[in-house]
Amino acid sequence: MRLEPILKAGAALVLADCPDRQTLFRRLAELLGGLDVDVDPDDVVAKLEERELAYSTATPEGVAFPHALIPDFEQTLVVPCLVKTPIPWKDGDDDGPSQTLVFVMIGAANRPWEHVRLLARLARIVRADQALDRIRGASSADELLELLIAEDRAHG
Repeated sequence: MRLEPILKAGAALVLADCPDRQTLFRRLAELLGGLDVDVDPDDVVAKLEERELAYSTATPEGVAFPHALIPDFEQTLVVPCLVKTPIPWKDGDDDGPSQTLVFVMIGAANRPWEHVRLLARLARIVRADQALDRIRGASSADELLELLIAEDRAHG
């Protein structure tokens, strides 16, 4: 599953500072509220938090893949978020690794397999030689989307 068709112009974040995961999810909700996306931003935050509390999506490499399946949501959306100062990413009562790159996935509850395909695609992209360095080098949300699209195209 290619990323380019499901990335939405304006649906990316580059934050100079963000204190924690909850703040990142709130900023994402604000972003979604300003886009033409037919979803309740508060519902997205609640679903993302619920998922993280069940099992963390953080990785030791500083990349997290939070995702939410939303009833009656008919599209699939990936919102890349780059945080210049690593965010502590709590996993239950345990401190997990800090994260700087977060790929938030929101999709239709009746098509959960799309998230599995997206996770596989994103994992392939971020494991590519120097891909994380290139993506983390973005200085704006538009540049982050451009870099992610370039990496997506480079992986067939």
